[in-house]
Amino acid sequence: MKLRIKGNSLRLRLLQSEVAQIAEGKKVEEITIFNFKQQLSYSLSISHNISEPKAEFLNGSLTVLLPAQVANDWANSNQVGIETYQATGNDEKLHILIEKDFKCLDTNLDDDQSDNFPHPKEGAVAC
Repeated sequence: MKLRIKGNSLRLRLLQSEVAQIAEGKKVEEITIFNFKQQLSYSLSISHNISEPKAEFLNGSLTVLLPAQVANDWANSNQVGIETYQATGNDEKLHILIEKDFKCLDTNLDDDQSDNFPHPKEGAVAC
């Protein structure tokens, strides 16, 4: 799972195997270790107690929660992403976007993309 943060925007991109984990009701989590005292963890999981996707941040841990039905519909369909805006309490909103991660059309990349979703325009144009 990839995390992109820019301003008041969070974007999570998930591989096929990670979307399958969500479909099974399992949490997907990544950890970035800065040193022996500091780390950042971020996760995506399902909640049966919410009606809209939401993000929480506490003690260096970012948790994005999806309502169970929203997660199931997304994971078991061709739907690419889930997008929402979360009120922050100070007249601003946090933009949350969760997407299936497609293969890049540029064939010169060294990244292993074997678990990425097939790109809908594969064979047509480059990134």
